[in-house]
Order: sequence, then C-alpha cells, then structure tokens
Amino acid sequence: MSAWCARLCLDCPVRIDCFGEALDRHHTEDVGVWGGTTPGQRDAIRRRRLTLAVAWKQTEAWIDHEEQIVGDLERYIAERVWFDSAEDRSLEALIGRVIRQMRADDGRNRAKEGEGG
Repeated sequence: MSAWCARLCLDCPVRIDCFGEALDRHHTEDVGVWGGTTPGQRDAIRRRRLTLAVAWKQTEAWIDHEEQIVGDLERYIAERVWFDSAEDRSLEALIGRVIRQMRADDGRNRAKEGEGG
C-alpha cells in the first residue's frame, strides 16, 4: 500500500514541501506516506542528517583550529622573520627559516624558564 501511495506523490506539485514538513515532525507523530517517503525512510534520513550535522560541527572546529594556527604563524613571521636575500623569498627557504627561528626561540624560552626555576 505504501508503495502505491509513494508513486502518487511523484507528480505532486507540493511533494518537496510535504517531504520537508514530514522530516520536521517528531518521529512519534510520523505516520503514513509524506513526500513520497515512508516513516522508516524518513527515520533513516533523520539519522543521516544528525550524523552529518555532528561531522560538520567537527569539521568547523578543525577549520577554526587550522585558521588559528595559520594566523599565529603569519603573526610570527611578521614579527620575527626578515628576508636577507632573494633566495629567502622562495616558499621552501622561508618555511625552513621560520622553523629554524621558532626552534631557536623555543630553546631560548626554555633556557629562561630553567634559570628562573
């Protein structure tokens, strides 16, 4: 019976709106064919939608973290790195120089911490 009802929905002009309304309903109120889908199909879609929402939040958090790291690196470069020659302007040389400078700064900071403690 539900397959027959779902076929009726295929040509319905409000099928998409009907489907959206059905997804927004709480599963305890969800009976019958809406937007060409059965309650079981809609439950599966809701679960996938929830999984995607969680994954998207994790992705956003990762992007925010990466943007913070890039911003920190950009500030570090702007404050501490200078170009001695045209060779320094290549990306590979710049990255190597920044890493060496960061390691040197880190070593100095650790030495200061050791003196104070």
